[in-house]
Amino acid sequence: MLTGTLQMMGYEFFFTFAEERLSLIPKEGEKDEIRHSWFYTKLGTGIFSWPGKPKFVEENFLYGRTNETNRVITFLTNKHTQLQENNGIITVPILAYFFSYSDRPRISRISFSGLELNYIHPINRTFEISYKPEEHDGKINISTYDFDSTTTEEQKFNVFGKEVQVYFGVTRTTSLSIEKPPLALSSSMVFHFEETQDYSFVRELYRIAKEFIQFLCNRRNVNFTDIRLSNNQGKVGEFNVIEESIEIEMKPLKDGRYIQQKYIAGYEGKILDDIAENNLYLRHLGKSFRDSRIIDAASFVLRTSAFEWEFSRLFSEDEWKSEQRKKLEEEASKELEHLIENSTGKLKKIYKDLKKSVVSYLSLSQKIGQIFEEYGASLLDLFGQSIYKLNNISYDHSEIAERIGKQRNNFAHGNLDKEFINESLLDVVFLEQIVLAMQLQYFGIDEIETQKIINEVFHHNLAL
Repeated sequence: MLTGTLQMMGYEFFFTFAEERLSLIPKEGEKDEIRHSWFYTKLGTGIFSWPGKPKFVEENFLYGRTNETNRVITFLTNKHTQLQENNGIITVPILAYFFSYSDRPRISRISFSGLELNYIHPINRTFEISYKPEEHDGKINISTYDFDSTTTEEQKFNVFGKEVQVYFGVTRTTSLSIEKPPLALSSSMVFHFEETQDYSFVRELYRIAKEFIQFLCNRRNVNFTDIRLSNNQGKVGEFNVIEESIEIEMKPLKDGRYIQQKYIAGYEGKILDDIAENNLYLRHLGKSFRDSRIIDAASFVLRTSAFEWEFSRLFSEDEWKSEQRKKLEEEASKELEHLIENSTGKLKKIYKDLKKSVVSYLSLSQKIGQIFEEYGASLLDLFGQSIYKLNNISYDHSEIAERIGKQRNNFAHGNLDKEFINESLLDVVFLEQIVLAMQLQYFGIDEIETQKIINEVFHHNLAL
């Protein structure tokens, strides 16, 4: 538990912070004043009713100083979040916090480290070991490569109109302590930006960084073990986000089920731009690798939703329509518009509904068929033929597309009377791989690199 004092909404409070719960205790002489003005409704002189109108946080950041360390602690709150009060103690919901050595420090750099990053930007490629086993003298020489050799080229992306540079590097930590290894290496992803005191911006960078690693690992339960804030003068503090604990999974990392940085080199900025704008579909990712192996109605529909979103980003549906079809749709719309203008009541509404249905859109099955036509032979068939052969199911583009479309509609429209299409289970497993391939193609990553990524992330173990 940490204790200290902080200012909020014009009052000074004594605070306790334990297990990510921030509690504020007003000064004795101000307790009744705050309680009555914030949480009660005044009915008359000295008469109050409880509960009053909800009281909300009015500030995005709360600044305090801890008694235990005498360091400044900054709490990030969600402005307009409701305060809770019980026996004079006020509970404030917080999103994140960090410690610093000064009040309201300026920040220009945030560095993320974690287990997944050690694999994505492999630390075992940053050093060399030399020894002579035949001499049996016990001498082993470990030499790390220089910083330039282990740091990637900076890429750029934008957040809230501000430019951010990103690069990957390796931190070297040496120690003469008995309790610690003499040399520790850890990979990190670094965001560099113009100095700011907008800590909401810093928290948004955390959101973008985490979703980026989730995309690279194809699952949501990724974790940062260390998030460091700094500026031109050096380290500012450690950033901590309030969120539920996650299950750490080693198996997908040991199996190589992640996208290595070398495959997306030069495209990091474009991917991060997409994440910053909430344009990259990630809702279909499993909570964990284990969870992603379970297919239910919800995950089935989410994977098809991911496919449709990524399809709309790759192609305009008008590209697939003939000129004759476009012309006929335009003529029909004009005729219906004339009927709408000369009708009233329910008939007019029917004509309006008909006009909406005139413009035909590709069905899910047709879209899947178009993706096979575009990328089947050059990119997807290698993997499709392999997994369908392993399961003794015919690999046929049109049949796959039709089954996925039918089963998705049965789930989406609640058709409980329709029997589950067994083969569609394998189809939607393959669809997850198709979605990732589409995302990589959208970013401009070439087909050879895309095949390497699919081969590793989905553990095909094919010789490419």
